[in-house]
Amino acid sequence: MDSGHRGSRLRPSPRTVFSQQFAALFEAAGNPTLRRVAAAAQARMRATRAPGQQGGASVQRISDWKAGRNVPARFESLLPVLLTLVEEARKSNAPVPAALLDVQEWQRLWAASNAWDPAADPAECPYLGLTSYGRDDAELFFGRSRPTAELAELVHTTVGPEGHGGIVMLVGASGAGKSSLLAAGLLPALSNPVEEWAVASMTPGSAPVEK
Repeated sequence: MDSGHRGSRLRPSPRTVFSQQFAALFEAAGNPTLRRVAAAAQARMRATRAPGQQGGASVQRISDWKAGRNVPARFESLLPVLLTLVEEARKSNAPVPAALLDVQEWQRLWAASNAWDPAADPAECPYLGLTSYGRDDAELFFGRSRPTAELAELVHTTVGPEGHGGIVMLVGASGAGKSSLLAAGLLPALSNPVEEWAVASMTPGSAPVEK
């Protein structure tokens, strides 16, 4: 896919953005089980709700929100789940995007996803199937905030201006998303804030060690 075609891609729908950010918050929180999150959120509701008020979100509802099958009808149902995940994410030693911890930003995402009309918005699906995400797809590359931040930090401390001139290698099974993490995750992360990095890419052939 050429860069011109990538540049013309329509933005993801508000519902897709909501589910992607919700999945990213789960990852930042250490990917706790749905049952654990639901139980903690329900405990929050019991501690604050008025007598007769409905209980919190179920495991199935949280799963649906994360998968993008639907969004909460009421922000009050989402809030205790968000607070639970934000609390866990703040305990992490890894950097977490500020937007994932901002309740007001979550309310904006929720409102946009509820107001979105699929019939009136032909937004293109941001999932590229087996195609790797490129640098131009950084805005569509969600759910990998922690490995992106960890890899960027490792590159900075190893080969950056203050590093020791070492080498960082990213290895993994075929199809695990290494190319996407490098192109749509690491490179934009290294450029924000803007820094001077020489970037080159190559694809070795069947005999990469031969001259």
